[in-house]
Amino acid sequence: MMRRRFASCTFLVVAFFSLAITSASGAQFKQERISKSGHVPNDGVKPKEGFVPNEATAISIASAVLGPIYGLDEIDKQKPFQLN
Repeated sequence: MMRRRFASCTFLVVAFFSLAITSASGAQFKQERISKSGHVPNDGVKPKEGFVPNEATAISIASAVLGPIYGLDEIDKQKPFQLN
């Protein structure tokens, strides 16, 4: 009983300090980024050409995702594709 309680307390203390150290280092890194650039960083990135760079890539992605759902025969019936 006593060993189990000691082990539980030890685990909680180690977990707490691990999280605290990880959180502090992340906060320090963000602070360094803010001080170098002069503004709060936006953690998101959007490529200039977009996430899908061209029509051929968009068709490949759509076929890979929708093929198992609707079947490739059904997708081929929808050609020619209109991409926006």
